[in-house]
Amino acid sequence: MKKRTIIPLLLTGIIVSCGTKKPLERVRISNPNMEKRANRIDTASVPQTIKWTDDKGKTRIITRSEHDSISGEDITTVQLAEITVTARSKQIAERNGKINLDFLVTVPGSLINNKWQLQLTPVAYKPNDTLYLDKIFLSGADFAKMQKKGYLQYQAFLASIIPDSLYLQEMFNQKGYKKAMAELENEYFQAWKNEVIQKERWIDWSDRLNARFRHFNFKVDQNRAAIQGYNSILEYFPAYSMHRQLDATNVPSKWKMFVDGNHTIRTKQLTPEDSVEITKRFTNYKKIAENQRKKEMKDEMYDKYVRFPLQAARLDTIIKEGSKFVYYYKQELPVTEQLKRIDLTLNGVILAKDESITPLPPSDTISYFISSMVQFLDREPRYKKKIITRKDEVNVTAYINYQTASTTFDERIGKNKEELERVFETIRNINYTGEFLIDSIYMTATSSPEGSASLNMQLSKGRALNLKQYLLRESDDREGVDSLFRPQWIGEDWGKLRKLIAADDSLPNRAEMIIMCENVNNPDRREEALRTYPEGYKRMRDKYYPLLRAVEFKFHLHRRGMIQDTIIMPVIDSTYQDAIRMIENRQYKKALVVLDDQYPDDYNTAICLMSLGYDRRALEIMNRQADTSNRNYILAILYYRLKDETEAVKHFVKACEQDETKIWRGKLDPEINTLIKTYNLYKDELE
Repeated sequence: MKKRTIIPLLLTGIIVSCGTKKPLERVRISNPNMEKRANRIDTASVPQTIKWTDDKGKTRIITRSEHDSISGEDITTVQLAEITVTARSKQIAERNGKINLDFLVTVPGSLINNKWQLQLTPVAYKPNDTLYLDKIFLSGADFAKMQKKGYLQYQAFLASIIPDSLYLQEMFNQKGYKKAMAELENEYFQAWKNEVIQKERWIDWSDRLNARFRHFNFKVDQNRAAIQGYNSILEYFPAYSMHRQLDATNVPSKWKMFVDGNHTIRTKQLTPEDSVEITKRFTNYKKIAENQRKKEMKDEMYDKYVRFPLQAARLDTIIKEGSKFVYYYKQELPVTEQLKRIDLTLNGVILAKDESITPLPPSDTISYFISSMVQFLDREPRYKKKIITRKDEVNVTAYINYQTASTTFDERIGKNKEELERVFETIRNINYTGEFLIDSIYMTATSSPEGSASLNMQLSKGRALNLKQYLLRESDDREGVDSLFRPQWIGEDWGKLRKLIAADDSLPNRAEMIIMCENVNNPDRREEALRTYPEGYKRMRDKYYPLLRAVEFKFHLHRRGMIQDTIIMPVIDSTYQDAIRMIENRQYKKALVVLDDQYPDDYNTAICLMSLGYDRRALEIMNRQADTSNRNYILAILYYRLKDETEAVKHFVKACEQDETKIWRGKLDPEINTLIKTYNLYKDELE
């Protein structure tokens, strides 16, 4: 549908002609914070004068200032054509990872008209994101009436569509169908009944005729007997020669079917085919087609009738023409990392009854500066004690392959060369750091359980000794290798095999195989017992036996220059650092789990607690911290939240004396900003 667009100048003319001849007024609205603050001061128990002696023995006196509720405060307004957005505060505080944007939207009566709808959309701009907040719809009476009428017309159209559940009731003549079915059933019954009657009549008629024929035939037989032996012409007469019998030639056509005695009376019943045929006769296919056409036209009819669809909105209301409109808008938003500022604008359009759309000029921007307790984090690391031992061990397992029944190490087989290189790499790493010195390297050869245990013991021994000889041949430091590498052997490594079996939840017959490993003492019989579980044994042999054919290198080390067996030294607590990063990312609850458990009295724990709203406990912890500017500033916020403005003022003043930048920081936090304005603090510095 073609839409017309009216330029703003023309719209202004319409507004003037429809409303008043006076020029449109621009509305000025005072900051609503002022009224709210004035009410709070008048009703709450707030000290008129705060007096205390500071740490230097100096008496300090601060008196609450009086503000003119009309002209004593600057007004923060941003205008969108004739629409004014008034921010409640340009400084907003992040609490529990969220902020609240709140502002007043004021529409003068000159923009409220019966013939259109005013649509307003607040838009919040983050550094890397744009958020379109819920809309506000202000409809004139005539516009709302037309909007409602469109929905009623569309609803009437939908009501004319017969739903599937009512098809039988509306599209099918059930009464006629039942009557036709009854008539057909009666027709079948009458046909059966007529045949039964005909058969009964046939029986009666045939019985009488047969009786007559028997009488005639008896007479014929008597007549024949009378002339028997005589050559008489009488024998050619019917009375002497013709026997009568019942057959098709002397039966009326209506009974011929019964002559041979094989006729079965038809019993016909209603069939599904009969039902289908009758259903077709009593189904209104034309009406069905029309109903289907209406279904397919639903979208088309919606566009025809509903010219102004209802939309999701924060507010959708009807406003009397010429009435001034004021709406307090509040929106909660999550705070992402490093978010310090959000800009707000208000987009608006006028949608008229003739479907013309007139965009309003874009508004100026209100900037919200976000204050967060994250900025007061103490980023100094925390240390925990770690016990350092003089001696240490490093284990490296090399999976080395051998020819069957062979003890000779061959680097060309499998990945033998790479496996041995891992051992040398470990030695190089230990020597490179210089922290440790190698005392000895025990290399223990093991085997899998195939074959006899005694043979496997000999194989593991031979392989351990041969591997050392290989190392001696390949090394430039034969003396070092000879003194450091100490070969050992244990044969079949049943201990490792049992651990592998126990850890495999999907191994068939795992429980039974574990019992065999524990209860059968002879290793050869033990291996035979495992073979009785063929499925589990095959999996074990394919998956775990190769891991048993190995050489484990155990490096015995000691720390260079360390004489004592153990020492305790501080190391940076990485868990604490992770918790601080969680706070920076506004993951306060996760951070509190760590801090509350390990650092319950820490400065940053108090920051985390107050960010979650646990102010009283945060106050208790913060009071035990070192006397710093940050600590006193945080205490001022906490005391204010707990409604102790006397202590709040004291600690804020002290924080500013320790660090004068806190004076300007105070304008960013609503708690401190309220103290500054209420008690007229640092007026000269902030002018």
